[in-house]
Amino acid sequence: YHMNNVFAHACRVEADVIFQLGDFGFGWSASVAGVDDFTHDVSQLTERTGVPCYWLPGNHEGYWALAALLARLEPEADGTFQTAPGVFYVPRGTMLEWDGIRFLCCGGATSVDRDYRKPGESWWPEEMLTEEDVQKCIAATKENPADVLLSHDFPFEITVVDRHLAPHWGERAQADTIASRQRVSRILDASGARYAYHGHLHLKYDESMKTISGRDVEVHGLDCDGTPMSTSTLLLDTETLRD
Repeated sequence: YHMNNVFAHACRVEADVIFQLGDFGFGWSASVAGVDDFTHDVSQLTERTGVPCYWLPGNHEGYWALAALLARLEPEADGTFQTAPGVFYVPRGTMLEWDGIRFLCCGGATSVDRDYRKPGESWWPEEMLTEEDVQKCIAATKENPADVLLSHDFPFEITVVDRHLAPHWGERAQADTIASRQRVSRILDASGARYAYHGHLHLKYDESMKTISGRDVEVHGLDCDGTPMSTSTLLLDTETLRD
């Protein structure tokens, strides 16, 4: 239902591309030939509207089903994988460019409630950002810096009230959350990006911060499905990002 609204909104504002910032939901529904029902439905929307959908992984994807599908696919020229017609999975450390604006993409985050989930059914260890992911992102920006970071998790420096650090989740969850956010901070600092967008908190907010090396960055969080387009989507104008 919400994805129908997103595509309708994309058509209304004449968006060229939809980019989903994690917790896409791959692998949670029944599948045919490795493609789940939800991805198939999104693919039909891309066909009807002519608007492609790119998505990066969050901490709630069926990672094992995704890995099985990717093993049968060849990457596109830009490093993405077309998981269904018009629907593109974006691996961590991918650099995409639209209208001369460079977008560094890095999904993944830590589930604070992993102790309440079942491995292989509702939780997968592959959700977590690794040091290898950090190095892939840094390597992607070594020659040409990014203008924008698109991620699921968010930088450690952000001060918005963070329910993910609530004590009742336990010390391990807190430690993993901090480690993940610190990795995002390192990626953002090395990337050169002036803007960052993420979806992990399921909270709409805008905050300015300084990176580890002191660069000013605008960070924007988005809400999740079931919320108004004004809180769960943003229209990025490449001309504005270029200024």
